[in-house]
Amino acid sequence: MSPRINQLFGFPVGSHPTIHEIRARYHSDDRERVADETAAALNDPSAGFVRNRFRVIRGDGTIRWLEARGKIYRDGQGRAVRTIGVMLDITDQKATEAALEESWRRFEQALANTTVVVFQQDRALRYTWVHNPKLGYDAQSVLGKTDADLMPLELAGRLEAIKRKVIETGRSAREEVTTQGSEGRGQYDLYIEPKRDTEGSIIGITCAAIEIPRAEGAKGNAPGREQALRDRDYLLDRIGTRSRGGVGGKGLFTVCMNALRRKLGGYALLTPAEAATLSELETKRRFLAAKREVALTEPAAHGATWLIGNGWVYCYKLLSAGDRQIISFHVPGDTIAVDGRAGHTYATITDCVFCEIDNRALNEIKRSQTKLAGALDWSAARDQTILEQHLVTIGRRSAIARVAHLMLELHARLQLVGQADDDGFRCPLSQEMIGDALGLTNIHVNRMLRQLRELGCLTFRHGYVRIENLEHLVEIAEFDPTYLNHNCAAEASAVATG
Repeated sequence: MSPRINQLFGFPVGSHPTIHEIRARYHSDDRERVADETAAALNDPSAGFVRNRFRVIRGDGTIRWLEARGKIYRDGQGRAVRTIGVMLDITDQKATEAALEESWRRFEQALANTTVVVFQQDRALRYTWVHNPKLGYDAQSVLGKTDADLMPLELAGRLEAIKRKVIETGRSAREEVTTQGSEGRGQYDLYIEPKRDTEGSIIGITCAAIEIPRAEGAKGNAPGREQALRDRDYLLDRIGTRSRGGVGGKGLFTVCMNALRRKLGGYALLTPAEAATLSELETKRRFLAAKREVALTEPAAHGATWLIGNGWVYCYKLLSAGDRQIISFHVPGDTIAVDGRAGHTYATITDCVFCEIDNRALNEIKRSQTKLAGALDWSAARDQTILEQHLVTIGRRSAIARVAHLMLELHARLQLVGQADDDGFRCPLSQEMIGDALGLTNIHVNRMLRQLRELGCLTFRHGYVRIENLEHLVEIAEFDPTYLNHNCAAEASAVATG
């Protein structure tokens, strides 16, 4: 046994603990889980690696978190014959992850419970992110539009003048304003701050609005207004960074980077420093309406990497006869490399918000020996395995299994970025698009969806997929989600420990 194992488990230097003595130091709450995870990996012929995270209780009573990563070597029949890997002390990392998760839990709870309207707009004053819209608006209908598109010009004109002044001067502003929606007019205390890129240039605004109570109820609503003011300050502290000169607008996390952070969380939770590094990648924010080609007319777009912060995109290729083959679907947190030489086209399915990523900074991170680099490599490997599964789907799966597999995959991908729950997810795909992706006709897709509904597996109505019987659906699709969790970092880290 290596001296490092003695150190990690708290055995005296020079001692030779048995495997039973080592396992006895596993935390009782983790022991059975680790055994099950290890057995599952060793007994699965397709599994190339095993990875466990667990606690150990040392002889002095201290508890440490360890991570074991191992490469599985198999014989000609696929049976595991040995593993070679590494074991790391990740106690500090777990503490950081727990603090970050708690911080984000409080932030997201504040977003969920506050009455404050929070939103961002670009330099053209188009909405790029909206939380908690009022007066009958919803986020999807607002994105990409300006105030002039949403309300009477006499109200929109004053709003836009106030916001333009913030962009032109770089100074925050606070005004009482009137807005209008389908549910009538409302008075709001509006706070506006400039949003800056990494070089300090103003690229838009971040705003928070608190409804002003009607005069007859103002006194009774005073405590609620004070709470709303505290909520506003808290949210602005999290969305923007404060400096001596006032409220800066660079933003800790944009909607785009939050989606990427969630996705990379499938590999490992990021520390605040690593998350901040992600936020530095964004160079520009762009909006594209639904059913538009992701165009190459702007020079900056050619060869750029775009991160989807909101909305759905698909990649397709048109054949000479006019037939369309959809190659892939992309959801928030995914990146697309727009390159006209590739021979395929990207187009939006819904209204989308993108942020353009600085490729040089992205490549520098990928070349570094960091957890963030490993997470980005994991994400790229995951995208590749998704494409490989689609090839298997079209080539070998039955029609009903194709539809079931696609729905399960989308559900898993959306859950990772917080856009699906256990019951289902919103799905903007038409039957034609599903057919073009799976090599089926519209009629055949309709028939398979009806069959899945009659089997009690899922329903797809009014743009929402509801999963009724997950176990049966998995059985029909022969769905094994491990390809969505392929850990490419483990292979790179596996070294012999003796």
